[in-house]
Amino acid sequence: MLKIRKTFKYRLYPNRKQRESLLA
Repeated sequence: MLKIRKTFKYRLYPNRKQRESLLA
């Protein structure tokens, strides 16, 4: 489930900075 959620977030925020913010 976590993997799917991560992929979904990556799709919503393709920007590298955005992804880092979500991961942080």
